Amino acid sequence: MEQFVDRGVERDQLRDCYESETADFVVIYGRRRLGKSDLVRQSIADREDAVYYQAVEST
Repeated sequence: MEQFVDRGVERDQLRDCYESETADFVVIYGRRRLGKSDLVRQSIADREDAVYYQAVEST
């Protein structure tokens, strides 16, 4: 299993969005295999009210 590289700044930015009083839509994009999905999962790990949706491409 790969080790999660702590991206504290990015994780804190996501958590700030979660605590916002407004409804926010967040898109995380970038090259593959950079840890985007892990970043989101780590940022919501301690939240019981989180919903995580990951779109997959299929034919």
